[in-house]
Amino acid sequence: MISDEPNKDELSHLISKSDSIAVCLSPLRSVPIIEIIGAALSLALAREGKEVILSAPKETELTYPHKKKLNRNQGNRDLIISLPYNQEEIEKITTLAGPQGEMEIAIQTKKGLKPIRAEEIKTSYRGLDVQLIILVGIKNLTELAETYSQNQLLFQEVPLIHFYYPNTTPLGKYNFPLAPGSEVENIVSWLREEKIEINPLGADLLLWGLRYQKNNFQKPLNLATARAVNWLLEKGGSDQPLSFSSPKAIFTPHQKIPTILS
Repeated sequence: MISDEPNKDELSHLISKSDSIAVCLSPLRSVPIIEIIGAALSLALAREGKEVILSAPKETELTYPHKKKLNRNQGNRDLIISLPYNQEEIEKITTLAGPQGEMEIAIQTKKGLKPIRAEEIKTSYRGLDVQLIILVGIKNLTELAETYSQNQLLFQEVPLIHFYYPNTTPLGKYNFPLAPGSEVENIVSWLREEKIEINPLGADLLLWGLRYQKNNFQKPLNLATARAVNWLLEKGGSDQPLSFSSPKAIFTPHQKIPTILS
């Protein structure tokens, strides 16, 4: 795969030593093939034992072949607890030390009012604490919206890998071009060069993306596509043709990617 001549040994060492990685997609543009690539990269890195945050701040859940789902989390640093709140209904909020040393939060509603139900309380994470950031199809950092605005210092401190489109300024220390219409082949080539393995679900996602882009392989494949297909089939991807015409991408937040690997 053609790149901006990054130091491959240095990059391989960086990926190897990074225990936590954020894969960032744009929250402002829904591009199915980019969402597929982000999902597959996240799965591949999680298979390598990394903590992976797939960051796409809009509420999305990737739903692809065989009813598989990939969930994403906006961050992994600050725990956010959200609950319905009306100041006129709350008597007081108290923090307590629990019997095992844990912190407890007591929310007392005013007399005569029902307490807040447990199912109304939601948790999420905000902010990133990672050692490496991978940008996929991003035009500029402000396109990342809250992911960037809440983590500007981190984006300056940690190395960036940028898979970028033509006519886009490379943003990373390591930059790899994506050729429109051949994005999956580019990513497969990169995974192979970096010797990053992929599980059957990740292979399935990328094969699905190839079929979507190549009209179910109705025409002869070029060499790069054929090599990508063969490699993904070897990794357990499905050899079944698509039975639908377009991908669906709906997002669901707040679960870490490795939970779907068990």
